[in-house]
Amino acid sequence: VPGGLDGRSQRGVRFSHWEPTGNESPIVRFRMPDGDRTRTAVFIPFDPNSAVSQPPKVTIVSPTRNDATQFENAERILFSGTAVDPEDGNLTGGSFVWVSNIDGQIGTGESFTTVLSTGHHTITLTVTDSRQVEGADAVIAIVAAPDNGASAGGMTSPTSGDEYLTTDTIHFTGAGHDQEDGTLTGASLVWASDIDGEIGTGESLDATLSEGNHRISLTISDRQQKKLTVMNDIVVEMLVNEPPIAAILSPLFGESALTFLTADSIDFNGVANDPEDGVLPRESIVWESDLDGQIGIGESISASLSPGVHNITLTATDSQQAEAAVSISITVAAPVPTATPVPTATPVPQPVPLPVREAGLAPSLFTGTATLNGYLVPNGTVVTAWVADFSEPVATAVVADGQYVVSVFQYGKKSFAGKIITFEISGIKAQQTGSWESFGAEVLNLTASGS
Repeated sequence: VPGGLDGRSQRGVRFSHWEPTGNESPIVRFRMPDGDRTRTAVFIPFDPNSAVSQPPKVTIVSPTRNDATQFENAERILFSGTAVDPEDGNLTGGSFVWVSNIDGQIGTGESFTTVLSTGHHTITLTVTDSRQVEGADAVIAIVAAPDNGASAGGMTSPTSGDEYLTTDTIHFTGAGHDQEDGTLTGASLVWASDIDGEIGTGESLDATLSEGNHRISLTISDRQQKKLTVMNDIVVEMLVNEPPIAAILSPLFGESALTFLTADSIDFNGVANDPEDGVLPRESIVWESDLDGQIGIGESISASLSPGVHNITLTATDSQQAEAAVSISITVAAPVPTATPVPTATPVPQPVPLPVREAGLAPSLFTGTATLNGYLVPNGTVVTAWVADFSEPVATAVVADGQYVVSVFQYGKKSFAGKIITFEISGIKAQQTGSWESFGAEVLNLTASGS
């Protein structure tokens, strides 16, 4: 009220008042200048403690208020600020609370240093006065990610200049290491050929490659996709397959007569080796006759053949289907049937024992080879000579150095001149005969069949 409430008149208004008691509100009565009319108003006293408190003025001094302050990874950052309150004045201590939107509360007080994590931080300083009224300020701080160091590593195998075949399994080994990620494995290591493309991944793998001059690369990548590539040049050649080598061991080449009977079980033996495969397995060796067809499989077989002259072929086949073939020729004969003697009415003189050898007459000499059942007989085999008149041989010899030598003397007074001399090999009659002549000499190669 202008002029106060002390009962004085202000501009023609007369005031009166009293002090309230208890919970009564003070009442002011006053008279207006236009008459005796008195008006009443309730007076509400002013309490300075009930005035509205103002927030403190907060200022972040560091980091500065640039658009965004940049800091290095792991750098210690200075945080400082001030706060002035209208009622409390300068604020200090624990009323300062610093918060990062990434790291949370990072400190208290007007000033301190700390390290922030990598990222784009909004730093807020909140200060509270004595009446718990807050003021705040904020700045931006950007902490850079750590430098991504280069990866290291290398290729152990293959090495430059290595040569392989298209059939070879090539072993690839390498390693990678990164300053931040440590040992790199799996998909971080990628192997590739400039001809065949990607080969595989990892520290170790096996693969075959196509023919050509390959540049092998090992690309090592860290989690930030920073890459290191190492390369080696190798050569891969196509395998040129050589045919196998085959040989027939028996029946033997060079035998004077490769003759067998149809009843014989003939043994065939052979070998086959391949430059790439080595000794060939049983199923790779096939025996055939041009008359009887296939007669067996394997290194050693036994077979009976039909009569005739057979061309026997041993064919060896390697894993790449290259073949080698060798052949021999053998004769297979049917057994000769035993002839039935024709009866005759003419008495046949019976052989008699040998008489005494006639002295003074030179013998008739016979020499040559002896073949029994198609084979030359071994040394020590007995060859005998006979004259039909006698029941005993007129001469006996033993084969030596592959030859027999028989000297046939005349026995008794009856001349042997022109007599037919027959021969036996181990008791089996030979097909050839000779004619006796004193001082005679004849080369006669004997052959016999039977047992």
